[in-house]
Amino acid sequence: MRLLEGDPGTEPVMIVVMDTRDPIGASIAKALSAKSEAHHAKVVQQDQIPTCIAVLPVQAVARILDETCPNVVEKLRTMPVRRGAVWVVSIAAGSTMLLQTERIRFPSAGAA
Repeated sequence: MRLLEGDPGTEPVMIVVMDTRDPIGASIAKALSAKSEAHHAKVVQQDQIPTCIAVLPVQAVARILDETCPNVVEKLRTMPVRRGAVWVVSIAAGSTMLLQTERIRFPSAGAA
């Protein structure tokens, strides 16, 4: 799976939170990290929800979800992101949710 095509420094990006028990979440996590399967097994053994969080180009996410989540993809392609916000998609076992959230601004290190 080629997730990152193009220049991620110039393309709009979004946050993707994946439950790796979900087939789509698992395949994205596996494409991003060779350690994902071992991490998944360890976390499941500890009775926790295995997750992966990534920042990916919006168009890459739209291509990945095109067949399985057409409503999410339609919103990504047609709804503008509010000024100061970022898209977040949650891919969980059995469902996918899309939302916009305000960007967190941290004070600079020298600010009092």
